[in-house]
Amino acid sequence: MKHIFCLAVWILVCAAVSVSAQDDAAKVPSLQDARTDFDVFDYMYGETGKIDKDLDKKQQAALRADIFMASSDKLMEIAKEENDSRNARRVRLFAFQAQIEAEIEGAEQRLEAFLNELAAREATRCEAEGLRFELFVSDAMKTIDTPEGYDAFKSGLKSWIYRNIDTDIKDFGMYIRADRIGSGMLRVAEVREGDTEQFLAELIAELNEYIQSAECTLSAKDKETAVHEFEQTLELVQFGQFYQKAYETVDSPESFDTFKAELKSWINRKTVNVDDIPSLALLLAEKNGIPAEQIMDELIAFLQSPECTSRYKSRLPDDWQKLLLTAYGSELKLYGRTLDDKDFDWDGLRGKYVLVQFTATWCGPCHAELPGMKEVYAKYHNKGFEIVSLYVFERGVNPVAEIKEHVDNSKLPWIVISETLTEKAGQPKYEESFAISSVPTMLLVDKTGKIIMTNARSKALQTKLAEIFE
Repeated sequence: MKHIFCLAVWILVCAAVSVSAQDDAAKVPSLQDARTDFDVFDYMYGETGKIDKDLDKKQQAALRADIFMASSDKLMEIAKEENDSRNARRVRLFAFQAQIEAEIEGAEQRLEAFLNELAAREATRCEAEGLRFELFVSDAMKTIDTPEGYDAFKSGLKSWIYRNIDTDIKDFGMYIRADRIGSGMLRVAEVREGDTEQFLAELIAELNEYIQSAECTLSAKDKETAVHEFEQTLELVQFGQFYQKAYETVDSPESFDTFKAELKSWINRKTVNVDDIPSLALLLAEKNGIPAEQIMDELIAFLQSPECTSRYKSRLPDDWQKLLLTAYGSELKLYGRTLDDKDFDWDGLRGKYVLVQFTATWCGPCHAELPGMKEVYAKYHNKGFEIVSLYVFERGVNPVAEIKEHVDNSKLPWIVISETLTEKAGQPKYEESFAISSVPTMLLVDKTGKIIMTNARSKALQTKLAEIFE
């Protein structure tokens, strides 16, 4: 599932990256030279970015369809096993959708035949259902602001609540089904006009009423799971709104105290992802110049108090304490083995400003950062600026070889560290030492080794380095 998720994120990133990245699009490998999934995604992004915006929508869609179809063929060619070819099938779905948008004759029939073929095979039957759900959500996003579209969406969701429950594949049981429906509702809610939270609350209330009715044939356990997932979807929106409001309004010690009190109440929510809580707290502490230790000590004290009812309270303190090691104002203690299997000399970089990037060869958003990183490296390297990329969470038979190939193809001129070689040398994984759980994670470190920026990406990084060096 991680490959599919990364593809979805990569498609979104491609639509929103900066102009400087667009200028670099011509430098990506050709489709013929592509060797990994993300080489193909780079090609897709580069080619779709070149489509003439003066063409009418049908012509643009036809060109996109050709790019997606060729990319799907290449992804299928480089896939090593059934699971690896999921990205190819997802991109093929995009190709058929673009063909339909371009009104190419026979596109709808070819799409239906493609999905039927997947549904006929046991190994891809559930995947076919997932792709059909993608189509259902895509259609709803176009029609949700009409009364007919809203009614069709509600009716369709009820059928998807228990569709294909008899699968023998554990990963596609009711939990995934309900989670998928929740994420689909969220995507549709975010594109419609009006209050997202109110829309979701009303929709979920209606679905929950349906689930508890005799009309819904789910088991009692699956009904409970579905209700939980829908509640989590709603709370995700509520937490996002709390996050946005806090980021915009917390700008003083007094407002920070109010924010802390509200944040503690979120820890006790049954469905909220508590792993997001300290990250938000540290972000706002950084924004307001408040020591990271101060807010973290308060949150941990709350966890250990009788007021806290979170079922995760016993495991959280150690995990949250590790976050301080990469928090604003902390002195970073970096270690590792470089690609030539030599000890990395972190102390040797004192006196320089250093961008530390935790990344991976398969990470699309990480790829999107490279043009901007190359730009600032060329601009400031001779003025005392360095970059260190640490490749983590790598998979495959020979991760080191894949990293070397990626570094060579991307022509990266800075220091590169392999977690695989680091671990072989007897040093711990970075997720164990620093609680690094996602990529890209990008930190800017000053001349003394102290972290001065924890989200050092894109325009924010460029602005900060301009302040330092210009």
